[in-house]
Amino acid sequence: MGELVSRSELTKSFMNGVGGIGAGIGLLIVNAIASSPVLWVAAGVCGVIGLGMLISKSQKKAGAVMLVAGALAGIAGIASLGIGWLVVIAGLGLIGLGGYSLFKFVTNLKKRM
Repeated sequence: MGELVSRSELTKSFMNGVGGIGAGIGLLIVNAIASSPVLWVAAGVCGVIGLGMLISKSQKKAGAVMLVAGALAGIAGIASLGIGWLVVIAGLGLIGLGGYSLFKFVTNLKKRM
């Protein structure tokens, strides 16, 4: 029988597992959206709203954030045109590592019982 694993190690492996799986799924979703015109429309809408908010005196910070979000969405759309296969591999890798971390969490949790 192995040694008990500390609570912080359990928490770390659980959070790494959930975060890795969530990030991998999110990356695959973004890759799917980036190949459609939805991302381009969202980038344009964010940019226009951001410019409109920059004109207002009370919403300059929020307008700058919206403008940057629109620009980043546009850059992500442009970047994903040529490297979609790499994004898929990265997403699957994150899901695999997250699954491994959750497996470690479950095995270490059983040791504590």
